[in-house]
Amino acid sequence: MTENTKKCSFYLTNEADALIESHREGVVKCTRSEFVESAIRDYCERLDGARDDLSGRALLKEVKSAIKDGENHVAHCVFKLAGEMGLLSYYVGANLLYMTDQEIKVYRRKAFDNIRKEKGYYPLEKIVDEERRVSEETEEE
Repeated sequence: MTENTKKCSFYLTNEADALIESHREGVVKCTRSEFVESAIRDYCERLDGARDDLSGRALLKEVKSAIKDGENHVAHCVFKLAGEMGLLSYYVGANLLYMTDQEIKVYRRKAFDNIRKEKGYYPLEKIVDEERRVSEETEEE
């Protein structure tokens, strides 16, 4: 025995003794004293956690609130994005009257190809510049 240990005597029920033996030999592979000390530490930590559960609940409430705020922010951004897309759809729709089905398919394919290439974001300015360049090249021919 080491200096930091104290000899204690206590009684266990046969059921508790059998539980100790089944876990000590089968899973943990430690001495009886080490197993009991570890079990007492785990139990005391759980009791301490139950006392601190109030702060755990407060933390959980704050985390849930932050998540809800984030969800609301994302929903707001998605709504604004949908509005902008609706506006662009009206702009484009006015020009679609003069386009063939084949031209519409070409533009749709170009749009999705650019989105994939740019990882989900393709600013309107790039599209306008690209279309102006194509228009100028067509006029020169």
